[in-house]
Amino acid sequence: MAFLRSGWQKIATVFGSNNGGLLSRFLTSNIPSVNKPLIDTNQDIISTCNKLIEDKSSRNFAIVHLLASKDFSLIGRPVVQPGLVTVTATIISKGLAHTKIHFKKKRRKQFMRINFQRPQQTMLRINSVVINNTINEAPKNEF
Repeated sequence: MAFLRSGWQKIATVFGSNNGGLLSRFLTSNIPSVNKPLIDTNQDIISTCNKLIEDKSSRNFAIVHLLASKDFSLIGRPVVQPGLVTVTATIISKGLAHTKIHFKKKRRKQFMRINFQRPQQTMLRINSVVINNTINEAPKNEF
């Protein structure tokens, strides 16, 4: 029991002092990008395959699944507490991805179709990851 208590105290001091090196994070937006978690750090560039991200200059990610460094890891079940972590990203460019070939063929029917698809793609740069509250505070969205 003392081992768990000392671990929680160490995490609370890292969160309180704001000097924890945030090496890797799993995050998704309100609209998941490529339906998988992403690993990223500050100033990393990620590309999402959705066209639903608006044309603003920056974007806040609301859903963070895991936050980790060499000192601690904060795992959400399924997401980290809302309002605890804020991830801000800048939209770099919007365009089309590489061409994907979709080939259809029916045996013995002389039927072949080749379709070319280019999904829309948005490039994002992670600006900052900010820890807003301490770990044992009550969430702000409670009534």
